[in-house]
Formats: sequence, structure tokens, C-alpha cells
Amino acid sequence: MSDTSSLDYSLSDIKPEDLPAPYSGYLTKAVGKELKKKYKATKAKIKGKPHPSSSAPEQGEVVSVQLFRNSTKAGKENVEKVAETVHIQKDGKFTTNSEYQAEKRKKEKEKKEKEKDAAAKKPLKK
Repeated sequence: MSDTSSLDYSLSDIKPEDLPAPYSGYLTKAVGKELKKKYKATKAKIKGKPHPSSSAPEQGEVVSVQLFRNSTKAGKENVEKVAETVHIQKDGKFTTNSEYQAEKRKKEKEKKEKEKDAAAKKPLKK
């Protein structure tokens, strides 16, 4: 298998059959289109092998992918810049760590509010 740090792909024309196993199951054409649209990315670089997500163990095995987009710096045009790093799950769902953490905090807050409301509605024992 080739070195995963060299697995660079244009998000416009990802062909899963061109990706070595096991990546073809993660970075599909549909996922590529979604990543391109959501993060305005032009290129993807697979980072490492499928691994259990350390920040979100319930996600199971994920593949980390760095997304790049072109940016213009003073005196330089079309400089590729890392836009985001996403974790892609086997089922095609993907998220960034910051998105995952924000969603987790939101769910915890909602849970606490429900518990607080339930405690407020509970009749006092005599």
C-alpha cells in the first residue's frame, strides 16, 4: 500500500475505485461533493489509516482527511491552505472535532435543562 501521506485527491473528481482499500469505503464521490460544498475545499489529503476516533469513541473507526482550499497571500497567488480536518465515518457521515464538541455541549445542556424541568415539576414529599 502506498504511503497515506501522499494520498492527495481533487474533490471534484474523486473516484472511490481509484482509492486504495480501505479508503474507498470512506471517501466516496458523494462525500467528496459534500465536503467541497460545505468547506469550500478543492483538495483532500488522507491522513493515516482508519482508526478509532479518540475524541468521539461512539463514532467507531474514522479516516482523518485534511481539506485544502486556494487562498491568495500578498505577492503569492493560489496558495493552498488547510481549510479543515474532518473525520469521515464508514457510513459516510463526517464531522470536524469542533463541530462534534459543539454538538456534544448542546446535547449535554439540553439534558441538564430537561432534568431541571423534571425536578421542578416533581411534587415535594412531606
